[in-house]
Amino acid sequence: MSKFVYVCNYCGEILVANGDENSPRTKEKCSKCGSTLFSGFVSEEVYESMKGRNSQTRWINVKFGKLIPQWEEHKRQGITPTSGETPMPKCPTCGSENIRRISQNERAGNALIFGLYGNKRKYQFECLNPSCGYKW
Repeated sequence: MSKFVYVCNYCGEILVANGDENSPRTKEKCSKCGSTLFSGFVSEEVYESMKGRNSQTRWINVKFGKLIPQWEEHKRQGITPTSGETPMPKCPTCGSENIRRISQNERAGNALIFGLYGNKRKYQFECLNPSCGYKW
């Protein structure tokens, strides 16, 4: 049975366990967040050969770069998959959680009706706080 290196899908923690290139053979849990979902990274031999040259971090950035901001946010807020909490977006101007997502249809309709003068096409959220109304 060969060992592989896996990356936690929730927090980015490294796990070395028996399995194949896709997932561990047993239901391993992340030591930091308790998640059981991992993505295969490389074999243990390849990972060990990367040590000392900063190659490990570079390879993780290449393969999982899009997930790194999400991992950092989970770590910063202390949210784990077992805590039952999910991060709630907030208005960057007033901090209100009373927001809504501007739908694709609404954005497309605004662009069709107003053309280049329509401004909703460039926003994804809108604050519903009457004193704010910020869009981002």
